[in-house]
Amino acid sequence: MTDFSGLLASGQARAATPRSAGDLLTVRSLEDFERAGFNLKAAVVKGLDLSHLKRNAWQSMQIDGSYFLGCTFRNTEVEHYLDSRGAFILRRFDHLEYDPYRATLYSADELMAKTPMGSIKDEAIYKSYIAKGKSPLDLIESLTRRVHDFSMDDGLQQLSQEIAVTDMVCITGGFFQDRTDPWFRKTAEVARLLSRDNRFVVTGGGPGIMEAANLGAYLAGYGDAALDTALAILAQAPKWTDPDWLGRALEVKAMFPKGGRSLGIPTWFYGFEPTNLFASEIAKYFDNNIREGILMSIAKGGAVFAPGSAGARQEIFMVATQNHFGSSGFFYPMVLFGKEHYQSETHVFQLLLEVANDNYKDLLYSTDDPAEVLQFIRDHPPRPSE
Repeated sequence: MTDFSGLLASGQARAATPRSAGDLLTVRSLEDFERAGFNLKAAVVKGLDLSHLKRNAWQSMQIDGSYFLGCTFRNTEVEHYLDSRGAFILRRFDHLEYDPYRATLYSADELMAKTPMGSIKDEAIYKSYIAKGKSPLDLIESLTRRVHDFSMDDGLQQLSQEIAVTDMVCITGGFFQDRTDPWFRKTAEVARLLSRDNRFVVTGGGPGIMEAANLGAYLAGYGDAALDTALAILAQAPKWTDPDWLGRALEVKAMFPKGGRSLGIPTWFYGFEPTNLFASEIAKYFDNNIREGILMSIAKGGAVFAPGSAGARQEIFMVATQNHFGSSGFFYPMVLFGKEHYQSETHVFQLLLEVANDNYKDLLYSTDDPAEVLQFIRDHPPRPSE
């Protein structure tokens, strides 16, 4: 699994060279392939259709020690030639509903696309996942899921070179809040304010509070009235179990087509929860343990916790542990958004204050006001822990 705990700040990350990770070049697109020119020595080429290249086109390339993962070639003659030159070819797994070697994160449109059998891709992958078991005895299925999840890690690594992790703010909370719940609106307002302040919102990618946060980021470039309009549309299918839950989201996106960017990190482990459609980039995992670790460590600009149940409280203390020891590379602000929930109903905020050490005690805050969330995060930028 990629370790996001020590990702560099914006300028440093963007200065990294393509071969900086173990001196290996990863080629994820035909544009990358063309830029690499003749030097593919010890490169990793992922999921590309290279069938346009005849055998003689490969003769001038340096390909010894290269890995071609899930690529398509012109014919077996080309494959045999590459093998004779010291290249390693790992072929596609045609029987899978997903591509383990994918080179990018998902988009909502891709997950909503129809499969040849007429089902939604996201649902088809989930049904296959359940049919084969969450912990399959099939070695190949276990292997391909792990490779797929590493491809998600790789996609997030690429995103972190574009957007500084210290500009990312994670917003979490319950998946059960309806679209008509007051905290749904409040969370969308928080995400909208953060996005307008050039923060990049990260969520768990599902319904409830997660959808609210991605929605707020999506509408950040529109006037404030857009949120009222969107919420009125979404209220026609308020529960994520409603048959038209996805349809109302698509209607909002059609009305406001130029949405802002945000990240969702959902999982097929909880695949009964639909992936919300308002995140621009989606890193969907099979392994929920890996997913939770990354969700709680990738964003170093702050963490906002709206009302939730056991999962939200687990995530609070995961972040608190990282702040306690500085294990993520930064000490960063934690805002418990919902004073009654976190101070009166669960007493989580008081417990945090009691157990916090000097590394992060000043980074704890609780409020009901979206504007105060933004102000606290502004006033408490992440501090390097090393």
